[in-house]
Amino acid sequence: MCGIYSVLSTFSILDIVAALFVFMLVSAVPIQLMRNYFEGSQYQVAWSADWGGTILILVSMIGIGTLQRGPILPPWMGYPFQLAMLVISLWIGLTWLKEDWNTQWADRYHHLVVAPIQFFLILTIVPAILARGTGAEIIATLGFLALFAVLLGFDLKDGRLAQRPWLKKRWGVKFLNDDKNDFSRDDEGER
Repeated sequence: MCGIYSVLSTFSILDIVAALFVFMLVSAVPIQLMRNYFEGSQYQVAWSADWGGTILILVSMIGIGTLQRGPILPPWMGYPFQLAMLVISLWIGLTWLKEDWNTQWADRYHHLVVAPIQFFLILTIVPAILARGTGAEIIATLGFLALFAVLLGFDLKDGRLAQRPWLKKRWGVKFLNDDKNDFSRDDEGER
């Protein structure tokens, strides 16, 4: 095994769970801090984003269990495959950032940092599970991915991915920076 597979199969489950927990903190905490500072409110209304992190961890844990048993992965899953998945993940993040540039700082951070890491994990771990996982692991993985797809479908149908407009329309929420671009902040305004 090499690359991400070597890392996930070498470290203890406890170390990896701790790293995944830190990743969740590193992804969620800055987003909420930026939203609070620039927009005056913390929020997360997209179900696929809110529960998606948990689903990612569950799928990752299944993959780690598969890798920790030591099955030999197919040769095509070596460095070139992992590098391709890394490039694809970064490309997705950069494209999302470019397409959604007029959004807020927290969303930009998500598109540039959090999303590529999540895509890379899914794009490398799911093939490992499908290649060498047990029947139960494969079914559980496909079930979690289906649940994520349902949550994403609901978010798309309900407009929850555009969280600020959804909150404004649904709840009449006003944000600190509604009347200016998100590069500035009125520190003297009421909070």
